[in-house]
Amino acid sequence: MRRCAAPDGPHRRWDGADGDLGGRPPGREWRDDVSTAIELAGALHEAVLYSAPDELADRLVPRLLPSLHDGAPVVAVLDETTRAELRRALGDAAGQVAFPDPAVVHRVPPFTVAARWARLSRHVTSPMGRATVVGQHVEGLPGCGDNHWARLDIALNVAVVGLPITVLCPYRTDDPDLARVEATHPRLVTATGMVSSGSYRPPVEALVEYPPPPPPELG
Repeated sequence: MRRCAAPDGPHRRWDGADGDLGGRPPGREWRDDVSTAIELAGALHEAVLYSAPDELADRLVPRLLPSLHDGAPVVAVLDETTRAELRRALGDAAGQVAFPDPAVVHRVPPFTVAARWARLSRHVTSPMGRATVVGQHVEGLPGCGDNHWARLDIALNVAVVGLPITVLCPYRTDDPDLARVEATHPRLVTATGMVSSGSYRPPVEALVEYPPPPPPELG
């Protein structure tokens, strides 16, 4: 498979420090279609369904390159295997993508994670630019209880409304929680294209089923 060359022009990679972004490399190969993103007022929050890491990587690359070309932030929170596949597929362009440790990202409550990702949109400087986040739901992370991922998706559906940002959440096609995925993502990306989720539920409705964990006991 052909490796992707890094976009031309000056750029800086987001490293997690607020404000450490810049550069606007040229390029207009792909633009996310926001015409049907009614629920989130132009922001995109999609579940990307896949059966193997290399398939997922190939599906993600064309979604990431426009942000890289614009010098907008691109963050990919992935497990080790998937991260390696995405780096391979991106080639030199991977140097502009931030790959933070999932355990570090998710050591705070899901609503905090959602707010931090939403703030990346502040660093979009071109009129058609978009920040892009790939947020894989990595199993077995310390402190991430049963409802962590559902609450993160619900929080994103509030935090990103109206912002120039795309959040892509990879899920395997055999994930046992696909019903929950469809309820918390307005759109789904499959091998045959993008579709609206017929079972999407607004955040206020969905949150009732996924309460926060009980507070720790004092003393």
